[in-house]
Amino acid sequence: MLANRRVALVTTGMTLDAEAEAADAAGGLLGNLAGSIQRFYLPGRLNYSELSAAHRNVMRGLITVVKMKPRKNANERSMLDSYGKDVDRVDFARLDPIVEWVEAQQS
Repeated sequence: MLANRRVALVTTGMTLDAEAEAADAAGGLLGNLAGSIQRFYLPGRLNYSELSAAHRNVMRGLITVVKMKPRKNANERSMLDSYGKDVDRVDFARLDPIVEWVEAQQS
């Protein structure tokens, strides 16, 4: 299916970088195609001040579950620390490796 095609997938989220890379959720979803697709992760932003009521309720439920866990990892602690706050982890310099990958594919 991907023969002779160069494919990259960029995901974004609020997961801490180390955990996002270790979990490689996109790789898991891609299954046997994962080896053929270059993956990048970009941290994003989450502004609680801009969430809809429905999304706020989802986040409240998620935080409630995380609070009940006896042993929390760094990502879960980060979620708890940032709950209800506007958090912007966007770093445009993180686009550089993606640009480099695209340029390398064109040569």
